[in-house]
Amino acid sequence: MGIRDIIDKIKEEGEREVAKIKEHYEKRISEITKHQEEERKSFYDFELEKIAKEVEEVKRGILLSAKLEKRKKILLAKRELIAQVLDKVKKDLKELLGKDVYYQFLKSNLVKLGADGDTVYLSKSDMAEFSKELLKDSGKKLEFKEGRLDSGIIIEKKSFNYNISTESLIAQKAQDLEKLIGTELNVL
Repeated sequence: MGIRDIIDKIKEEGEREVAKIKEHYEKRISEITKHQEEERKSFYDFELEKIAKEVEEVKRGILLSAKLEKRKKILLAKRELIAQVLDKVKKDLKELLGKDVYYQFLKSNLVKLGADGDTVYLSKSDMAEFSKELLKDSGKKLEFKEGRLDSGIIIEKKSFNYNISTESLIAQKAQDLEKLIGTELNVL
């Protein structure tokens, strides 16, 4: 074998070795690239899933908030309706009961709780309409004055007062009245 053959053989072996190394690194690069692609896809899938969950949580929060706001508005509207009914009762008790029943309400409280020397407060309209009749029917020496009330009566004694105004009566029974009115109006 001559030098040329040896050189050709070394060259041939070198080319095979280079091809083998090249193939090995191309395979390794392909594996690394594939692995990176899988990791990137996995990362993107994970991030997309995470974002989707966050979006779902935000949507759920918005829906819950909207439902709560809706309930709050409905409850507020119901309370306003009940308040309007109670306000109408305060202002129009005489018309709601009828003049005779309302007068008997005033008279019975005055006879039962009033005494000589007491001061009796009535609304402006009740003062004009009932004070003389109440004074006569009570059989007591009372002083009548116009008070700041829509209807009902306040009896002022020396040491305390009886507040039988509709405002006071409604305030005392507010929860029961709200339930009753709410049930009747079908809002509770």
